[in-house]
Amino acid sequence: MNCFEDKYPKQLQNEFEFLRHKHQLLPIKKESWKFSKTRPINFPTIRISQLANSIAKQKSLYHLIEEKPDLKTIKLFFDIEPNDYWKTHFKFDVLSEESSKSLGETAFHSIVINTIVPYLFFMSKHNLQSDYVEYALDLLSQLPPEINTKTKEFLKLGVKTENALESQAQIQLFDTLCTKKLCLQCNVAEFLLKNSR
Repeated sequence: MNCFEDKYPKQLQNEFEFLRHKHQLLPIKKESWKFSKTRPINFPTIRISQLANSIAKQKSLYHLIEEKPDLKTIKLFFDIEPNDYWKTHFKFDVLSEESSKSLGETAFHSIVINTIVPYLFFMSKHNLQSDYVEYALDLLSQLPPEINTKTKEFLKLGVKTENALESQAQIQLFDTLCTKKLCLQCNVAEFLLKNSR
């Protein structure tokens, strides 16, 4: 059992011990938490605290998404600050300069792209409602494109990406065709080859 110095982590630990016995929970090994090569704002301690505060809200994300809200409303749902303790900490018992730990724009976009949109596709398949797919595609079209090693390959080829819908398509193409060198089956490659003549 850890021996924390600060009052807040001690309270969390006591609460966890109670819940662990009550629900027969298995603790995650300390080695599983990755802090190295991670910016402090992305430390698991901060992200878990943000998640806990979003779960504690009265309305669940599930019920919010069912209503197909606009992007601003979804953003408000994630407009959360973790417990005040985290204003001056990134890790337990390690004091840091005071800073906001609210969810940034890039993190919010990543949640929509990698969590909400796939969930909407699942809902569409499960409930046989095509309007969830349309809603998911609409959300992606409103977000800026995701920039990563895969989408950068398309930028090198001169392919402009307007939004996250297009960058997700590029990632899909990269994973299913580019990595397997199936250029002759790719519409983008065909277009580029025609225009290079």
